Amino acid sequence: MGTQLDSARPDGAGMANSSSPVSRVSSLSLLAAACVACSGPEPPDGAPADDLVPPGSIGVAGAVGLGSRAATGLPTGMTPAVSSGEGGAGGERPDGAGFGGAGGEGSEGAPPNLLLSEYIEGSSSNKALELVNRGARSLELAACAVELYTNGAATLTRRIALDAETLAPGGVWVLCHPSSHASILTVCDQASGSMNYNGNDALVVVCDGAVQDSFGQVGVDPGASWAGATTRTADATLRRRCSVSSGDTMPGDLFDPDTEWSGQGADVFDYLGDPACAPDETGAGGTGGSSGQTGGAAGHPADCN
Repeated sequence: MGTQLDSARPDGAGMANSSSPVSRVSSLSLLAAACVACSGPEPPDGAPADDLVPPGSIGVAGAVGLGSRAATGLPTGMTPAVSSGEGGAGGERPDGAGFGGAGGEGSEGAPPNLLLSEYIEGSSSNKALELVNRGARSLELAACAVELYTNGAATLTRRIALDAETLAPGGVWVLCHPSSHASILTVCDQASGSMNYNGNDALVVVCDGAVQDSFGQVGVDPGASWAGATTRTADATLRRRCSVSSGDTMPGDLFDPDTEWSGQGADVFDYLGDPACAPDETGAGGTGGSSGQTGGAAGHPADCN
């Protein structure tokens, strides 16, 4: 078939065309739509045209930078942590202006995770708590405190503010009573006379007003102590199990020490100050006396890291 000629031009010559009329119409429609998008809508009466951003004029987005972000999805009772940083570089548009890129995460964006890792409620004044920083960043302890609720009371009895020190990730901080056994005082980072709790007192760890961890059950008097099938909170040393990576941020929920804690006997001090956790399977061991002597080797299973 020969080449189809369009209608004659004014000079009588024809125009060669290898495309169909439908293709020509589609191309013209797309070109017209693009021109409309570039020109944008007419500005409203009285509005300066320079204040409007024409559709289609926003260029490539800027590079992602460090921006402000609030962490979400945190456990109940915790306040979202906010990170800060710099905005991304601006993108380009035809008139040279641009928009900043999406914000990224600052280095301080991870929420704190201060965990109770050891609890000692022994004879006489042998009282100590070990706290470990399980978070991804260093923690300013001046923003943290341990709250005590006597006999599981619903209202705060006393509060121990932590010293103004920086605790690195994986580091431990030991609180103790100043009249504790010498084995405790040797590794104690902060002594306080308010550390005179008993086995039926609830404890809550807070940082910047946000609950990090709890021990016992606030609002419930357990009698002499909270007790599970094998673990009790009176006259005992308890170590947190390795399977626990974050604290109990709901101080009023049911507390069973068997769930997350390993009982070590009474007046056992040799793990205090050591960030190693307690294996989930523990053996039976002897009970030390008030002099600080610990039970037999069977009561000290290998640490896990």
